[in-house]
Amino acid sequence: MKGDAGNLAAFEVKFIENGDTGQVYNLGTYSGVTDLGNGWLQVSIPMSDFAATIAGNQGFLLGPLGGQAAPFTLLLTDIGFTGTAGGGGGGGATGELVVNGDFETGDLSGWEASPNGGTITTTNDSASGSFAANLNITAAGNPTLKAANLGAGDLTPGQQVTVSFDWKGSDANGGVVDIRLFSELSGGGVSATEIIREGAGFPSDWTTVGPLNIAIGPDVSGGVSLQLTAICGAVAGCVSDISIDNVSIVAN
Repeated sequence: MKGDAGNLAAFEVKFIENGDTGQVYNLGTYSGVTDLGNGWLQVSIPMSDFAATIAGNQGFLLGPLGGQAAPFTLLLTDIGFTGTAGGGGGGGATGELVVNGDFETGDLSGWEASPNGGTITTTNDSASGSFAANLNITAAGNPTLKAANLGAGDLTPGQQVTVSFDWKGSDANGGVVDIRLFSELSGGGVSATEIIREGAGFPSDWTTVGPLNIAIGPDVSGGVSLQLTAICGAVAGCVSDISIDNVSIVAN
């Protein structure tokens, strides 16, 4: 989310209908806030804060506390729910896991970028909205973009996730792509790898991949990671140029 500083200092979350429970948070000091840069904040609030009525609530409200007599700016994106409000156990995380999957922050917030001899940037040549990500390599190297350790500590072994994204690109003289979903261990390593795309022959126009329903590995204590890599060897004229947009991993 992103908004005026005064409104973020008293931000209300309220679950409504069949009894209301509301909480007010100062997002400038709240421990569940991660600064993503460019004014954007990732906010994680435990559902247990609303345990008194959450089992019967049928809606929720987000916004500055109280009546607003003057105009204000508040931007919200990628709203999702993970886990439960307590009691009953079991089910694992649910909802969207990727942060900034549409790159509409205009940067690579929420992603790990390793240029590795190439470039990784945002571009306004997008499938939808204003921005997409671009990976480019024309010499020996492998620029890698990774949405890392999503849902760590919340996913259940064998749980199903649904993966989709839009992509396009160009390749020549040995340039290839490698796109994989990893089930990560908390101490490093993986328990499963799903190869989503690999090799040459990139689509020249925006193309949607998925939705792909994937059962994650037997140990996902480190969450899941989607890794996209453009690869060139030491071959004259090699090109691997990939654009990616609207990346989504939904835990079911």
